[in-house]
Amino acid sequence: LEFRRVLFRSSGTTMNDIEIVGGKETPKTHERIVHQVAGSKGNSYEVVIDNMYGNSCSCVGFTYHRNCKHLKSIVK
Repeated sequence: LEFRRVLFRSSGTTMNDIEIVGGKETPKTHERIVHQVAGSKGNSYEVVIDNMYGNSCSCVGFTYHRNCKHLKSIVK
């Protein structure tokens, strides 16, 4: 029994990808990259690229809209 990249959905929420090889489940490799991005008014924001928990930014815009120009500048 061998599966690659299985995606489970529960109540519309995407859960972690898992890989099943030889009947054993192993979580995918967690990768987290942190960038410091300069804002337009001289502020510094922390943009996190995370394949398991999702991308984020420390700016107020991301808090309200779940997207911002700082994140867009990193993820092109």
